[in-house]
Amino acid sequence: MKRSNLDVIYNILEKQQYSELLKNKFKDFLFSLFYKECKTYNTVESYFFDIKLSLDYFISQKITLNNKDNTNNKSGKSFQIEKCLSKEIDSADSTCESSYEFCLSDVEKLTSWDFRSFYLYRKNKTNIKSVSQRRLISAWKSFFDFLGLKNILYGLKIKTDKTYPKPVELRNIEKLFEVKEGDWVSFRNRALWSLMYCSGMRISEVIALDIKHWTECKDSMRIVGKGNVERDVPILQFTKDFIDEYLNLHPYRKTQDSPLFFGKSGKRLNPQTAAHTIRRFRISNGISDNLTPHSLRHSFASHVLNNRCSLKDLQNVLGHKNLQTTSQYVEIQDKNLEESFMKIMDEDEDSI
Repeated sequence: MKRSNLDVIYNILEKQQYSELLKNKFKDFLFSLFYKECKTYNTVESYFFDIKLSLDYFISQKITLNNKDNTNNKSGKSFQIEKCLSKEIDSADSTCESSYEFCLSDVEKLTSWDFRSFYLYRKNKTNIKSVSQRRLISAWKSFFDFLGLKNILYGLKIKTDKTYPKPVELRNIEKLFEVKEGDWVSFRNRALWSLMYCSGMRISEVIALDIKHWTECKDSMRIVGKGNVERDVPILQFTKDFIDEYLNLHPYRKTQDSPLFFGKSGKRLNPQTAAHTIRRFRISNGISDNLTPHSLRHSFASHVLNNRCSLKDLQNVLGHKNLQTTSQYVEIQDKNLEESFMKIMDEDEDSI
């Protein structure tokens, strides 16, 4: 993904009624989401507009209150709306000079009641779905965490209907393993998708692998994933063959510290590039839009579970700390599996 895509968001941000310091912090936050946390562009864009709409609402509410003060001003003197919403502004945020600008110090003064008010406004005026409301909370939690502020949204939960990711059909996954072109990139893509689907690894985990991790593995590979959870993932023989074939074809110098998956530039493959690669493949082959890098992880979970994999074993392979998280990845269609899940959950509660 090119930087110009974020520039589109940055251009919108520049036009907002925020102080320069807040704009810069907002930009840094979006940059971190995209380039450091490897969030998809759609996620970054959604987070941006969720936060922007919130700030628009907070600004409008403050202006409304100030206009009421103007009407009730008995002195007859013109009541000037605050140039900044904050009564006290840190010197670092002194660029907040034009009317109605929202400052970083205003963000610091937001309360859970402000968000409850916006939540009700959104719900009543726009009839927005609960899943979008949950994303709004996630966006702000991430922003507060980035700014090093207290999470005032703790405990603010929104109920949503339970949904399950739709697994990719096996026939479409098999298409990913076909090499129609002779260049090394096609072999890299086949090796990448095979490793992701057959191990249940996240795209960020696969991209972070080095050559040394591959040379050390046999039938399984030890990795450290999300939340520093260490786990072993399976490595199937045909995945080994795909990766070995790719490594023999790519033109770059290989050392133990070299990345396992290279980009065309000779550097470590970027997650956004990997996502675009599978998107182009999906479009060219007429496959539904549920084929994404992360959907391979969903599909792995669903397919092995439907083939009588133990829920505990699946939890360990996926690297989930909580079994409840594992259940959200897969649709339990078989009644025996559902009963097995409930039995395990009951056993866990009894052991507490």
